[in-house]
Amino acid sequence: MRARFHATNTGIDPISLVEARLTRPAVDGVVLVRDPDSDDWGSGSLPSRELMSAEASFFTFPPIHAPGANLVADVVIVDNLARAHRRRVVFNPY
Repeated sequence: MRARFHATNTGIDPISLVEARLTRPAVDGVVLVRDPDSDDWGSGSLPSRELMSAEASFFTFPPIHAPGANLVADVVIVDNLARAHRRRVVFNPY
């Protein structure tokens, strides 16, 4: 499952997104940031006061929802300052 979103660093120092997880069921994931210059996805930082594309990916086996059905879950993204940012996300089947 994958969730793409926009992230804004409202602080004055660059930050990194270091962790992604679903809260229920508890699933650890990977968070990536898109480099606007090269279009590459990786563990880059978010510059101060800039909006960037980011993505959280989760791999589960066995599946945690019915095939073809949407899954509604809370996604938590943690930055390098250990601040957790929580959002409810609807994952569509693909």
